[in-house]
Amino acid sequence: ILNDISHFFNQENVTEIITGCNTTVSIFKNELPSIFHRPVQSLFDNTRQYYKENNYTILSTENSSKNQLFTHFLSNKNVITEEIACENLAYLIETNQIVNAKELLIKKARQASHKNIILGCTHYPLILDEVLPELPEVNWINPAKFLSRNTTTNNVNKPQITFYTSGSESRFQQQINQYLKLSQYKLNGKRHNVPSLVSNPSLV
Repeated sequence: ILNDISHFFNQENVTEIITGCNTTVSIFKNELPSIFHRPVQSLFDNTRQYYKENNYTILSTENSSKNQLFTHFLSNKNVITEEIACENLAYLIETNQIVNAKELLIKKARQASHKNIILGCTHYPLILDEVLPELPEVNWINPAKFLSRNTTTNNVNKPQITFYTSGSESRFQQQINQYLKLSQYKLNGKRHNVPSLVSNPSLV
């Protein structure tokens, strides 16, 4: 599959990649640049300095947890870490099962030994607003915010945003409108203009 994606990137003349999938990074680690034949930036590049607490609990996918992705990343900072796998949480968010996703995230967060909780999958922050009232004592950490300070695309004032999905276009479009609230974008080559007042789908 990654080779197919690499071929697609070649067709689109992609020069740089920023991956938001920690699970992919946990499995392939340093192999991604050689697979894609171009630089690949992850949420871990040049962001270690922003982790300033003495202990962290990481909520992540099963593969990221099994491979101790964040523990290895923070290993030279002399901090205490624990990683908790959140089985199927990313799937629940992808399929808009927000009530079940919220309950699972709260359940896993309550198992944490530390109040500093890293959302170790880029899906998880999408439902953070649903969880905040239930766990006000938690210091939630979204690694993507650290990466945004280091992105190499700062020179682009108004980038054209294009999404590609191999799944349901209608479901993906719903998620774009629900979470990102973009006014204009392309999805699988088709342009979408969203009215300034968007009735976002209900969280169900």
